[in-house]
Amino acid sequence: MALIAFPDIEAWLTAYLRAQPEIADLVGDRVYTEIPNSPTFPLVVCRRVGGAPLNTGRALHVDRALCQIDAYGGPKATARALADLCRQAVHASVGTQPNLVVSHVLHGGLRWMPDTGFEPSRPRYLYDAQISFHQ
Repeated sequence: MALIAFPDIEAWLTAYLRAQPEIADLVGDRVYTEIPNSPTFPLVVCRRVGGAPLNTGRALHVDRALCQIDAYGGPKATARALADLCRQAVHASVGTQPNLVVSHVLHGGLRWMPDTGFEPSRPRYLYDAQISFHQ
């Protein structure tokens, strides 16, 4: 049996969001998997925080990634608008994409959570999305 390496969902998700014109209008290419050392705001951070392959008893061919999308604003309103655009874009990603097929997206609730790691705190909305995908 040949083992399947799942695509890197973080790499795909960051590239996908960068390619959305409405998101690029707000952040340019500042969609990352972690905050850079000298960040420019607004920006988006996408991380895989969990999930597991769908276990159907057959070969593992569908991965269910739990991803967290953090939308940082300049002002709070920008963070909110950016989070909404990201949610809409991820929801619209179902179907064939470059390098993978998104079969299902399940969104969690939007949360206001300023990032206190900065002085002053940075406006941030975040949400989770469970993205089911395969090659």
